[in-house]
Amino acid sequence: MSAQTGTSAEFDYAVQMAIADVQRNPDEAVRFAMAFVPVFVMKRPTPEMAQAGGCATCTYLGLWAQHWPGYGPSELGIKPENWHGVIFMFEDGIRSMTNNVNLQARQTLLHEIDHALERDHVLQHLQAAKAQLAAQIRGGCGYCGR
Repeated sequence: MSAQTGTSAEFDYAVQMAIADVQRNPDEAVRFAMAFVPVFVMKRPTPEMAQAGGCATCTYLGLWAQHWPGYGPSELGIKPENWHGVIFMFEDGIRSMTNNVNLQARQTLLHEIDHALERDHVLQHLQAAKAQLAAQIRGGCGYCGR
């Protein structure tokens, strides 16, 4: 992970902890992606990043890009055969969603890894199904946990 100017030490640490946690994920594909997809932190996306994400005025928590100027394999010293894109994590967007920056950083990182693996939103659906099953086992609602 590389920090860009302007992010807080707390956020940088939250992303570092998310990376460490995800590196222990039981899903081998997720661990593979963490080994080969560099993660960068920024305060917020550049206007070009927001436009590339499909919405220039939206709040972004993270962004995965196969190619991004200045963040390619040659600039980062990564062999082209090991290149699987780059992930950007945005402090302002993550903080706008929750007070639990650690949890949101982990969820955002997993979401962006899902894009890197070209299995868009599979992890989100699996996590939701797991939470629903756990709640049903406890005898509660799968959506609100009660």
